[in-house]
Amino acid sequence: MKNVLSKKKFGLPLNLQLFAGNEGDPQDPNPQDPPKTYTEEELQAKLQSETDRRVTEALKKQQAKWEEEYKTKLETEKQEAQRLAKLSAEEQEREKFKKDREAFEAEKIQHQRDALELQTTKILADKKLPTQFASFLITENDADKVKAHIDSFEQTFQAAVQTAVEERMKGTAPKHPGTNDNAPLTWESALADYYKK
Repeated sequence: MKNVLSKKKFGLPLNLQLFAGNEGDPQDPNPQDPPKTYTEEELQAKLQSETDRRVTEALKKQQAKWEEEYKTKLETEKQEAQRLAKLSAEEQEREKFKKDREAFEAEKIQHQRDALELQTTKILADKKLPTQFASFLITENDADKVKAHIDSFEQTFQAAVQTAVEERMKGTAPKHPGTNDNAPLTWESALADYYKK
């Protein structure tokens, strides 16, 4: 039961039963079990068992995912094999040529991208810019667009560096002109500063 008067009067709720004692309540309805203490070995064993359980659970989920992906891939390959089996020899050759050409085109595009990234890294190094940004500057396999990105990045980067240098070069003005900030503070100078304020 809330004691409304005690809340209004003191601003805090009071637990008056705390002072009443156990006279009317021989059996406590909510006996509190003392907290269990563990030894270092017991604690390590519990932590290890919980870790093992979580890792096992994660591995089971991942294995189920891999198995599902494998089944899907296997089913797709079976369907493709059945489709190719129905085709004539000439049509099978066309399909094989088409797949080989697609693989070649993909490899060609990747080779061009690698060469462009190497060229971009070299340009960044020549301009004394961080080479880690090379992959971010390549959006397409177009050298002219990459060059424009590099020029834009160079201007932005140099401006940011200049701003950071100017910020660091700012100093604090001396408190008293002509005084040495590194001079030890004396009792007289502290009193003089205090009374100047």
